Amino acid sequence: RCQCVAMLKASVGVVVVLALAASLGEATSFHAGHKILPQAPSDLLSRVRSVTRRGRRAGGDPSDPYDPYALASTQQRVVRVGDFPGGDPTGRTDSTDAILAAVAKCVNVSLVTPGRFPVGMRDAGGCAVDLGGGEYLISKAVVIPTMVANVRVQDGSLVANAAKWNNKTDPFVIQVGGTIPCHFPQGSCNVAIGFPNLFVDGSHVASAFQINSVMGTTIGPQTYVLNFTEYGIQANGGHELMISETWLGEVNFDFVFGPDYLPRATAIQINSNDHYIEDSIVFASLVGLDLRGAANLVTGLHVWFPLNRAREFNATAFQITGGQNRLIGCYVDCSRLVFHNPTSVIWDGGFMLGSTAYITGTKAERFQFINTEFAGGSIVIDRTSTALATESAGDAAPPTCDLPRNISGEQCEGLTADSAGNASPEACRQQCCNNPKCAIWQWCTGGDGCGCWLDADGSADPCGAVHSGGPWVGQAKPIPTIDVTDTRIENNIFSGDGKASRATKVLNFNASASNQVVTVNFCAVLVFPSITQVTYSLVGTSQSDADIGQATLWVAASNPCAVQGHVSSLAVDSRLTVSVDSSAYSPTCSYC
Repeated sequence: RCQCVAMLKASVGVVVVLALAASLGEATSFHAGHKILPQAPSDLLSRVRSVTRRGRRAGGDPSDPYDPYALASTQQRVVRVGDFPGGDPTGRTDSTDAILAAVAKCVNVSLVTPGRFPVGMRDAGGCAVDLGGGEYLISKAVVIPTMVANVRVQDGSLVANAAKWNNKTDPFVIQVGGTIPCHFPQGSCNVAIGFPNLFVDGSHVASAFQINSVMGTTIGPQTYVLNFTEYGIQANGGHELMISETWLGEVNFDFVFGPDYLPRATAIQINSNDHYIEDSIVFASLVGLDLRGAANLVTGLHVWFPLNRAREFNATAFQITGGQNRLIGCYVDCSRLVFHNPTSVIWDGGFMLGSTAYITGTKAERFQFINTEFAGGSIVIDRTSTALATESAGDAAPPTCDLPRNISGEQCEGLTADSAGNASPEACRQQCCNNPKCAIWQWCTGGDGCGCWLDADGSADPCGAVHSGGPWVGQAKPIPTIDVTDTRIENNIFSGDGKASRATKVLNFNASASNQVVTVNFCAVLVFPSITQVTYSLVGTSQSDADIGQATLWVAASNPCAVQGHVSSLAVDSRLTVSVDSSAYSPTCSYC
């Protein structure tokens, strides 16, 4: 790909020369003073004339819309579904035969045009299956076969016929590729496929789009995907699918989920690399974006949930398990954002409304979470191992209740009162066990603020020190160990107390303090509950004396997110500034 710019420039130049040379080959009115003819090599003119003759050879009729030899002289072909027998644009009767016939016309006029598309793909010449603003009921999938290029399906509605649809043979309403294995360079066997101005309705019997091994395929703009079973859009293999100005929901945005119908679908699942998602909306799905591939770019994606009940149904807005992905200017609306073992992942300029970002797994490497505004919520380490969404909320495994840490008497911040567990410690523990996200429970009786308190979503701060009131009893899940390298979480805005990967605190001391023990706890302000680096400085508060005193600090052995040490021999009132970092850094880190 390093030579792509030079190749593009060369291609543009050839196209211009071809166009001019073709004109010279047919016309006699050009003035010799233009000096264009001598600039076109004779062999190039010969090839242009040959292509023109092939387009007009015997048996080829440019006026015949289904003559494949007419492609050379045709800019665009439009195949109107309403012109085929059985095509009902009102959506009252099944139009499968008409839709499939229209698609077949576009596919069957395609030719292998050497040099136009790679690896021998057949060029349909920009053929467009035009729905003409109609709504068509179909009972079989619309399939663009492998090795076909330059086709569009556009301008109307495709609705799965729930009474006739067979999900086992046709799991998707629209399928591109996948009809034969694709073993060609770049893993791309379909090129220049488009789906603009479409409404696709799975009718709760089918998923919507499956895109396999493509390059240069576009969904949108103005595409609306509704009522899909498992996936709104699934991308497998290939690269550079573009999803733009598309809306997706497994149900309508006013649907009320409940025990009889739980959210179960994934709006967008990306299983391969180098794809683009921009300026799109997911308004109802168990998982908004499941990003499993690498080197993808997501900009301006907004994910929300009907009635803002995403947390109630364990729904997830963004789930990023692939590395080297960039997510810019995205909006998580009253839901969750999950990074699993984030590696070379950038989240920048986002907006989190009442939402929490979770980091799961055992490592964070070259991970940047920056310039994001939180209107409620925070960014935390998930201690429950359940942040990754299941394919269906209804299929989730029964919650286990592994709470090995005894935190009786400790102070735990960020807990939520749960009156259903107020009766006893056992009742409080059971409330925590009933919720797979719960990581901490604490209970006391007989005082103000007592009762049952839970870390209901795994986002509370680590417990420590001594709890006021009580006596308090409780248990907690263990704090996971995460290897953090070249990672920065900073420059974010929080409506409450926020967290970052590094932090600074300042302590003031009087000159009379000849020798004082220092303990600085950073647990409440660090995302990762550990400190890798400590730097500190001791200066006079009103003057810069050379001989102020001495300070010695180190990471506390009993608490990996705290610093301890001592100051001594203070000559003047002094200020101790302590900065800590949870990340280690490699010599090649450019932003560290």
